[in-house]
Amino acid sequence: MFAENNRLSIPQVKRMFLIEVFSTFSLTMPAIVTREAGYYGIYPLLIGSLLAGVYLLFLLVVGKKVGGNYGDYLREQFGKGIQTVMILLYLLRFLIKSAYTALIFITLIQMNLLKGQGKIQILLPFLLLCGFVAYEGMETRGRILELLAFFIFVPLLVTVFLSLTEVSMVEWLPKGTFSWEKIVRTSGFVFLTYSPMEFVLFYGGNVSMSEEMKKQGNQVGRAVGKGYALAVVFHVVLFLTTIGLFGVQMTKDSMFPAFAIMETAKLPADFISRLDILLIAFWVFSIFGVMSGYSTYGMWLVKDMVKGKKKGIILTVFLLLSGGLTLLFGNLATATDWFFRYLMWIDVPIGVFIPLLVFLKKKRRRT
Repeated sequence: MFAENNRLSIPQVKRMFLIEVFSTFSLTMPAIVTREAGYYGIYPLLIGSLLAGVYLLFLLVVGKKVGGNYGDYLREQFGKGIQTVMILLYLLRFLIKSAYTALIFITLIQMNLLKGQGKIQILLPFLLLCGFVAYEGMETRGRILELLAFFIFVPLLVTVFLSLTEVSMVEWLPKGTFSWEKIVRTSGFVFLTYSPMEFVLFYGGNVSMSEEMKKQGNQVGRAVGKGYALAVVFHVVLFLTTIGLFGVQMTKDSMFPAFAIMETAKLPADFISRLDILLIAFWVFSIFGVMSGYSTYGMWLVKDMVKGKKKGIILTVFLLLSGGLTLLFGNLATATDWFFRYLMWIDVPIGVFIPLLVFLKKKRRRT
């Protein structure tokens, strides 16, 4: 498909990171924020995003210290035993998060395109496509997401722009009882949704940089920083547009409130009869980007740990386990409640603890 040299360009890094961080959360974000914080939702959205920015800086520092393949670095610095434990923890986390991501995809398709269709019929081709991209290698994934970035963000921006005339800024004004407890809790929820940004730890050693770029400094960090800034801007714009159109009460009662925008936005001259197709395509491509990331990095972690094993076998096992978890999760509303509890008490603490160990560990000399 593409030349497989496992190298990413700097623009590919920025677009990959933007898709990975923004896509899944953006679909449900207005509802998650308004259910807890109500009319004060903009504050936890900004605070949680700021906390995520601090976490991102920490990850970039750790990634710079690693400087190459993350799995190999864990073995070199901690030994094979501890590396195995760390990789298994990452693998378990990636399996759970990929299963939840796939459940969002299934629910999205069932509600908007294939009503009444069974989960397996929707899930199977999705897993096969993600598996194909993961198997082809890092460069293939980078190039595909780079191409999809245009088709992902342009429809969203067009839809938001066409809805601006219907936005009521009165809904933006804070009102009602202010609760620091709700603000803090919701800020934590927002921060949790940025967890895919840990993918930056796996970029190392895969970025193609010229000698001139290396002299200019940390190009990867700058690209990731730009992707993060764009993600925050898009989150804020989407949040304000959604509550400005439908109000806080209607937004928090909806599963996918951002989709209601398509009922308001009107393209001139009947350019397209179903504007919702644009938004559905946006989130289908975005969710695919995140799911392919979990598949890719999970596969390579295990492949680095068990030398000589074929990546096709590893990837097949990963996708089968992920698909099985997806089918066990049940409906999205219940799964989301448990998923956020898992993120808060298990996933994010592990995601902070392992990089912190890497950061604090005195670097051994490589032999």
